Amino acid sequence: MVQSKNILFKKEYAKQLFEIAKGDLDEYAIWNRVLSAAEVLNLYRRGANRVRFQFRSCTSTTCADAPAWRGPNGTNTTYFSELYNNSVQLAQTGDALYTVPFMLFSNFTSFAIPSNRYFQYQLTLQTDNVTYSPDLIYIRSNR
Repeated sequence: MVQSKNILFKKEYAKQLFEIAKGDLDEYAIWNRVLSAAEVLNLYRRGANRVRFQFRSCTSTTCADAPAWRGPNGTNTTYFSELYNNSVQLAQTGDALYTVPFMLFSNFTSFAIPSNRYFQYQLTLQTDNVTYSPDLIYIRSNR
């Protein structure tokens, strides 16, 4: 369960921190232990790398009928990603799920994919840093 807590930095420390950073903090986390270098790198990579998915259903093996690729809102302008890995997936709200991203089409009310014989997905792998690329270990479909 995620709990919200108010955190107050000592005034002098906060002033020094913001003078050094010269910007805004939009996200931060506090751990009760020192993180290893590998853990810090994995946290960085989780933000810098993205794997995005879209799906379509076709009537032929070649998808000659060329249906549009679809994301969570049922159009080709959105993508499924780990951002939806939370307890209220469509709204991207609720408790974060600290698991491998797991999504069911039924959790996305705007997403309806026709029940054709053939099913395709496309992936877009993105990174903010070419030194690190996104990892895709496996995909499983129960369709």
